[in-house]
Amino acid sequence: MIGQRMVHLNPPQPQSQAANGLGIASMVLGIIALVFAFLPILNGLALVLAVLGLIFGVIGLVLKGRRRGAAISGVIMSFIAIIISVITILFYAAIADSLFRSYRSMTDDTGGASRAPVSVVAEQPSDAESLV
Repeated sequence: MIGQRMVHLNPPQPQSQAANGLGIASMVLGIIALVFAFLPILNGLALVLAVLGLIFGVIGLVLKGRRRGAAISGVIMSFIAIIISVITILFYAAIADSLFRSYRSMTDDTGGASRAPVSVVAEQPSDAESLV
């Protein structure tokens, strides 16, 4: 047996990079923020989630020896969700302002709820009529 070589059936594999928990959290928050960004009441929550996702994604990108794919996609989705959330918040605020101004102008012009009730005063008979 001298001079024989040992053949390994399973050659050693290079060590794979560790999972990136912050990158995965960033990606999940980015997905949720993108869905909520279009909904009128939840777009404020989407903005908060997107900012958190962006922070987690950036931290996940700077960690050494970790996979970066989830962190990159989380940063991209969170950034897009921030833009969409800000635009929709401004859009819904403009619509609400327009409706409020329209309502005020309708009630002012037509004598609606904003006008005080008009009191009717009975006419007093003149002196000439009271003598007859």
